[in-house]
Amino acid sequence: MILTGGIFSSLLGIWDFVESCLKRVEIRGVYCMPIEITGRESIKVEDGKHFGKIAKVESRDVKDFTYLDTYIELDDVKNSKGEAVSIKYGCPLDLTVNTKLGKLLMAFGVSKEQIASGESIDIEQILKVGTEVQLMTQEETSDRGTFARVVDGSLKPKK
Repeated sequence: MILTGGIFSSLLGIWDFVESCLKRVEIRGVYCMPIEITGRESIKVEDGKHFGKIAKVESRDVKDFTYLDTYIELDDVKNSKGEAVSIKYGCPLDLTVNTKLGKLLMAFGVSKEQIASGESIDIEQILKVGTEVQLMTQEETSDRGTFARVVDGSLKPKK
């Protein structure tokens, strides 16, 4: 028997529903999904200048916006196992000479003229994995907790 896309998709949807029902737990007459999470080590990144290398560059969608995330593996910050710690620098995927992304790409050698001309720019060629960089961090506290933030405009190639 060959399943077409619609039928196969429906069967997968039914299976997902059945599987979620099997995981439900009744607590005082209310069915709840168990929530499991694994903790991790909290790492302190001191405020100031750091060096590292680009470990990964990817885009992500949040509602109606797309962001570019650049992950930097820091040279001077390690976890308890001696492994390098990474920090993320995110910016909206909107390119003009005045946007956060435009300023980041110009710090890595893209000219204002290239950006303003509307020509296609291969971000993965500009922000190459393995490129040595320098950046500044600053501790920030919000309703989500306390974390190190890359200071806007500070991420650039290592001098």
